[in-house]
Amino acid sequence: PHCHLFFYSTANTTKEGCAGFSEGDLTKKSEKLRSLFNNEIFKNDISYLIEEKQELRKEISEELKKLVHEVGRADYKPDKDIVKAFTDLSNSLSDYKGRAYYQYLSLENKLKVNEVLRSAVSSDSNLNQIYNKVLDNQRSFIEMYNNDAEKINMRLNDFEKHFFEPTGKNDMRVLHN
Repeated sequence: PHCHLFFYSTANTTKEGCAGFSEGDLTKKSEKLRSLFNNEIFKNDISYLIEEKQELRKEISEELKKLVHEVGRADYKPDKDIVKAFTDLSNSLSDYKGRAYYQYLSLENKLKVNEVLRSAVSSDSNLNQIYNKVLDNQRSFIEMYNNDAEKINMRLNDFEKHFFEPTGKNDMRVLHN
């Protein structure tokens, strides 16, 4: 299913044929509108992707908890990058007072937490496998309203950045706590 969206203006302008828009605005706004339509009109069609996304979030969170518990075991042979990242974070937080939640940490400590997560995902095969499923799921969402490969890759890169460095209210911070 698809629909056609038409934008027009009665003003005499040459900026993408529409008054009140600067260069590139019309494209951005039409993509946003397509996304809104997609999320609302085709809600039932994408419900399986939403459920899969929630399941994958839970799965990656549980797998990360397992990894953290395994790192503490005497017989565990961790990757050197994980050891370095955990050691740096541990040393940095040794005299930290207060709740050690991601949102309350200094920028320096947040960067160290981000590095622990990156190291864990890149070195642990289970986490890496789940993370790749998360990326595939996100790609499916993006491809529902965009078919430009360059824009899809740009949005996936943004998603990846927010996955490892959460800044927005909808970013998944639970992995960083």
